[in-house]
Amino acid sequence: MSVPGLESAGQLDGQFSLGSDAGNWAVSGEIGLVDVDATGSRLAGDHLRLDRIKGAWNLTETEGTWVVHRLDLTSPLGSIKASGQRPASANAVAKVEGTLDLAALARQLPHALRLREGITLDRGSAQLRIESQDDPKRPEQEPGQGWDIEAKVSDLEAQEHGRRFTLREPATLTGRVAIRDKGQGIALERMAVRTAFLNVAGQGDVDRGIDWSGTLDLASLQRQLRDLVDFGAIELAGEGDLSGRYQRVGTRFQGQLTTDLRGLKVVGLAAGPLQRELLHLDLALDGVAAASGRPSSWSTARLDLSSGETTVKLATRSGQDTNTVTLEAKSPVPWVDPPRRAEGHLDAQWGSTGLVIDRLALSLATLAENAKPGDKPILLNAKGRYDRASGELVLTPATAAPGPSAIAIAPEGIQVSGLGGTGAFRASGGFAGDLGAVRQLIATDLESTNKGLTGPWSARATAESTDDGLRFVGKVDVHPLMTSGQTGEPVRDEGPIALSLNLLCPTDSQAIELAELVLTSRYATLEGSGRLTEPMGKRIADLRGSLTPQWDAINTLLSERVEPGAHVSGKPRPWRIIGPLAGESMPDVLKAIDLEFGFELAKANIYGLRVGPLPIVARTRDGRLDIDVIDTSLNGGRIHLEPVLTLDREQGSKIRLDENSSIANAEINDEVSRRFLSYVAPVLDRATRAHGWVSVDLVEAEFPIGGPTKREAKVEGQVVFDEVEFLPGPFADQLLNLLGRTDRPTIKLDEPVSLTIADRRVYQKGLALPLGQLTRVELDGWVDFDRNLQLTASLPITAAMVGNAPILSAMVENQRISVPIRGTLKNPEIDRDAMNLSLKNLGQSILGNGMVRGAAEMFKQLQKPRDPNAPPPPTFQERRANRLERKAERRRQRGLEP
Repeated sequence: MSVPGLESAGQLDGQFSLGSDAGNWAVSGEIGLVDVDATGSRLAGDHLRLDRIKGAWNLTETEGTWVVHRLDLTSPLGSIKASGQRPASANAVAKVEGTLDLAALARQLPHALRLREGITLDRGSAQLRIESQDDPKRPEQEPGQGWDIEAKVSDLEAQEHGRRFTLREPATLTGRVAIRDKGQGIALERMAVRTAFLNVAGQGDVDRGIDWSGTLDLASLQRQLRDLVDFGAIELAGEGDLSGRYQRVGTRFQGQLTTDLRGLKVVGLAAGPLQRELLHLDLALDGVAAASGRPSSWSTARLDLSSGETTVKLATRSGQDTNTVTLEAKSPVPWVDPPRRAEGHLDAQWGSTGLVIDRLALSLATLAENAKPGDKPILLNAKGRYDRASGELVLTPATAAPGPSAIAIAPEGIQVSGLGGTGAFRASGGFAGDLGAVRQLIATDLESTNKGLTGPWSARATAESTDDGLRFVGKVDVHPLMTSGQTGEPVRDEGPIALSLNLLCPTDSQAIELAELVLTSRYATLEGSGRLTEPMGKRIADLRGSLTPQWDAINTLLSERVEPGAHVSGKPRPWRIIGPLAGESMPDVLKAIDLEFGFELAKANIYGLRVGPLPIVARTRDGRLDIDVIDTSLNGGRIHLEPVLTLDREQGSKIRLDENSSIANAEINDEVSRRFLSYVAPVLDRATRAHGWVSVDLVEAEFPIGGPTKREAKVEGQVVFDEVEFLPGPFADQLLNLLGRTDRPTIKLDEPVSLTIADRRVYQKGLALPLGQLTRVELDGWVDFDRNLQLTASLPITAAMVGNAPILSAMVENQRISVPIRGTLKNPEIDRDAMNLSLKNLGQSILGNGMVRGAAEMFKQLQKPRDPNAPPPPTFQERRANRLERKAERRRQRGLEP
């Protein structure tokens, strides 16, 4: 025997008799159907085999009344027995009793019943009893047939991998249905359904309306079915009220269902927990009713679902040859920043041959209150078809969006085959877009939309069922990746970037096998493989690979953007991610996983700074993501950095250097002086024959990473120069010229300088240039990252500045003036107007006050004899010895040899 989706065969044997006596019929017999074999798509791949189905019956007719003396049908799956007479009377009962062996049925049809993989049902049955008897005590009852119905599922006993469990009293149904005479239809006199999670009761008839109501508890539903159904990490909660109505109106019927679900909570979804205070659902159906009042065919259906600002509207209509459906959905997307609104629209027609999609549109737009000038929504427009016979679905782009879009279906579209059990499943498709448009959508402020990553991107993917499971292969390309900084800065070509994946979802396990993960760019290649178990739950990862920097490309980049002689080298380093990736927060995830990521630096030479070998590694430690201590050689000295990484999604992350971080005894040269130390000591800019040592003691150092607002690095500490000597460059030359020095002496730096880096500026205080034995120049101020400067020089008034006149030289001895210096390191500009004003004010002060005080002091000194016991002033050699002793003491405090 063959019907659509089912092929069956068997052998029939037995006997039966049929006869009539005085117009009354009698029929009896016993037959058997042996070796029953059934297959087909309706059985979801299962194969039903029954040794024998046996039937026996004995029925007689007397004056229009049939009496069922015996009606038995038995099989390995269950049995049905019936007896009594029809129509029923007050003295005779007609009843039907049936039993279904659920354990036997599950063994034969596990996939058709959609049991969880690994579940074995050992025991369980379903019972049905239908009884009809007229009640003489109810004369008001309308004439017709009444049936009392009782059905229940007994305790189910099952096991999974040796673990046994029981579902007790899963469900019961009781009720009475009356079939009225003269085409008055069906009356539901009473009905009740009771389960651990659902209680429903109803009554009425088809003409006046059948009304029902009930309650639903999702948490109880999960508790009742958890052992039988694999919920993974999903947890359900929520309680609701149900109500509905069914009524015949003329030759048609109308049906409604209303549901209000309160406190809905679904935890464990990949996109995050779903919570709704209230979920409201309305469902309405209408169509043609049969003479009994039951639905014969439907004409229209409407579904409205709402929860806050989320709405779904579905409308469908049945036609003679085709049916139409319209779907509209809207929902805010609060987990992106800034929040957005997603919308979807579907217009389609379906019939016996398949489905025609006239329009499928998806959009993602910024909420009006967060919109920025030039905002454009993401738009996806497609059309397509589904062929039921071949099981093929094809989607192609409907219209091309003007200008670059964030995401669009590629011209080749999306193809899916093997649907409906027509063959092996296979899906392939492509998408394309522009990173600049994506950045425009996800940027949190207008400034960030004007810089960042741009360039065309494309993605291709294929998913295919194999003997081992579902194989997924995909690749994303950005070619080329372009980067830009602030407005007006040039756009830079960073070359192509590609990400490829090859993974398998085995049919016999809850895991994803990652055969290959490759991320390539111009500057590095990341490769890896591994396994992800419980992908819908804890997402336990065991991923390993290596990171290989492309040193030639990195050196080319440094040569172009830093300095021509820059050079670094190193080697690959393994990486790993082991442990559960699911967690309530990032600290929870970091506590549970073992992560290590980094590379090996063999050596580096930039601006004359020679950095020794060291690993640069980030790893999880004590629930944090830490960066390993950096300790290596630097120009013959030592650099010791203790970075502390703080992750903050809302305010932005940062790297802080612990106060134990320092640089000790790094040797300097002309290149180091010009490129680096000139920010701290501008007099070193373009200095020559520079030599000596420098140390840095950090008090605070903080470097921001991302965040909603723009933040700058902050550094505070002290730079200690140790026997640094140099010949002055142009900057120092100008200072010497102001002092009237025509020679170019070797300048020595041997005192600490306070250092602060903030707002892209290097602030320094305490820089002193000794000039000769008794005088020095002091500098305070800042130099910014663009080498602009704003300094103040404190200069001594020298004899040369007053023409070497003895009287004037004596008058200005120990006097100083402050001179502003602006411009850049390359072209420093001394504010001579301010300098002349300072000299003028100094001259007035000397003439007005100094001469009076000087004359009085002169007379006092003339009258006062010199103290013969007063110590003589220190000699040059004594002053030098005192200075060297102070220097040795500072080195001892730093733990160095004096």
